[in-house]
Amino acid sequence: MKRFVLLALALSSAVLAGKADPGAAVVAADAAYDRAARQDGTWTATRAWAVPQSEMFIPERVRTLDYGAEAPNPPWTTKSRAEQAWISCDGTIGVTLGRWTIREDGDTGWYEIIWAKIRDGSYRILLQNAGKLPRTLHSYPGRKGQRATCGGKPPPLPIVAPDVGVDFKLGASHDQTLIWSSAVSEKGDVRIVISLWNGKTFDPVLEDVAPAPAPR
Repeated sequence: MKRFVLLALALSSAVLAGKADPGAAVVAADAAYDRAARQDGTWTATRAWAVPQSEMFIPERVRTLDYGAEAPNPPWTTKSRAEQAWISCDGTIGVTLGRWTIREDGDTGWYEIIWAKIRDGSYRILLQNAGKLPRTLHSYPGRKGQRATCGGKPPPLPIVAPDVGVDFKLGASHDQTLIWSSAVSEKGDVRIVISLWNGKTFDPVLEDVAPAPAPR
């Protein structure tokens, strides 16, 4: 009887935790990717967690598996942790925003990852961007672990005509309750915007512009 009560309490806690943190699934994927990077090396883990269409910015947009096909693992260990997460109503797309630290020298930075759910139900990296601190990170407070509203009918993705010289892409979850855009300016600034459906319109939850690295 005691074991049954303990099991029931554990299950209840798990359910409550899931309700309290709708972004738990993508945060778990983020943490698993971080563990793999520390155990196997950053590029080894990235190649394993990327899908064929995965992209990253250096700062120009590149296909992850093409750019990193034979890239060696760096000689340092990076620890990362998601601080905010957002997910579509249907769970097909999620986003994590977090910070990383290099253990050997204490260097710190930020990262953003867009996660796509694949056929086996796990999440893989669709888009990622990262850089060093200090810099201003733009996100909307109080939105950690937020899921898009499932009611209402989101409109079709808009047709966007980017400015001349801007590399622009727009994407959405299967149910179109989470939409994102990524853009690279002529000078190399990278702009990521994430919006969630609230049942009537889209609320921006992340709008971040990462300045191009200074010329070396």
